[in-house]
Amino acid sequence: NHPRGRCAPARGTIAPVLQQSRRMPVGVILFLVYGFIMLAIIGLTLPKVIELAIEAPVSPLGLIYMLLLAYLIFTLTLVLQRKQAAYPLALGLATIGLTLVLINPLGAISFVAAVVVLLGLRRKSSRAWFTEI
Repeated sequence: NHPRGRCAPARGTIAPVLQQSRRMPVGVILFLVYGFIMLAIIGLTLPKVIELAIEAPVSPLGLIYMLLLAYLIFTLTLVLQRKQAAYPLALGLATIGLTLVLINPLGAISFVAAVVVLLGLRRKSSRAWFTEI
């Protein structure tokens, strides 16, 4: 029994997680940075979507935002878990940045970032990262 009725934390569980993140390939790190930047951009522009939702409960832009948000969070979660299913999803998410060049004033930056992330993910070491079933 632990004092005050609380359970003792499991020993030795955080060390393997930290070791895993230290061995992460550069391509996967680039993808995670890319994904979290996309998440931040979606979060910062979400008030515009909420304003649209006041006028019309269902709008095409709102649907696109929610689908992108769900896809992004799901993919980031699978990548952090090293799931094999994350690899094609990560490639798909990185290609979204290639299309932003058409609708975004900073499209050239997102295009270059997407190309760098795609090249990083296509490396053999990055592909080997996704081992969990």
